[in-house]
Amino acid sequence: TVDRLVGEGFRCLCAALPGANGECVPRAYIFDEVVEALHVALLQHTTSPVTLLVHDWGSAYGFLLAKHHPEAVKRLATVDIGAHTGRDNPLATVSSLLYQAVLAAAYKLGGPGGRLMLAGVVAIWKAPRPLGEVTTDMAFHYVALMHFLANTKDKLAKGDTELTLLYDNDPQRPVLFAYARNKYFQFHSQKWLNHVASTPHGRVVEFPCSHWVMLDKADEFHQCLIDWLLASGA
Repeated sequence: TVDRLVGEGFRCLCAALPGANGECVPRAYIFDEVVEALHVALLQHTTSPVTLLVHDWGSAYGFLLAKHHPEAVKRLATVDIGAHTGRDNPLATVSSLLYQAVLAAAYKLGGPGGRLMLAGVVAIWKAPRPLGEVTTDMAFHYVALMHFLANTKDKLAKGDTELTLLYDNDPQRPVLFAYARNKYFQFHSQKWLNHVASTPHGRVVEFPCSHWVMLDKADEFHQCLIDWLLASGA
């Protein structure tokens, strides 16, 4: 994706989350710690607002970066993860929490047992990265998620939603949301789709593929992304 964007004349800054390159993550950094680290790294390269292109856990951190530092994010392109997942499908909710709890346990346990748990989830989701390159340190996000849910359960009970807890819901920030049709369950709600569509140049695009949209439908996704960037004021 970066090569394609650079080839089209865009400047790209790539940020790797802790553990993404196989390094040790000695403790589960909470969401705000990671977000602030990303913001500091961004400021080392530019003080101008940027367009975030995010996927999976990058989406969650991207939403929070836009919420805590709205001046830093002018547009948002998120892949397969919405800022509001909804609770319309109880089975999907239970299944999601189950695999997330397994990965949180894998990080906490570590060692052969943790790797076995991790390998099972990687196989189910058909992750494209070779299993030998995947470590339990990469699963610290799920421990952070449990911490986040524990600290926000009162707000959720009072009627707040993930859309306001994770994202600032700025109606003037253009959003592109590209998601995969062929998954066990979706990571977005109709509420999120409605928000995306309501933003300037907001666009929702469904791809007939798995969670790894940028790999499974590379040409179609890249063209969709480039068209949106140009249309929304690149």
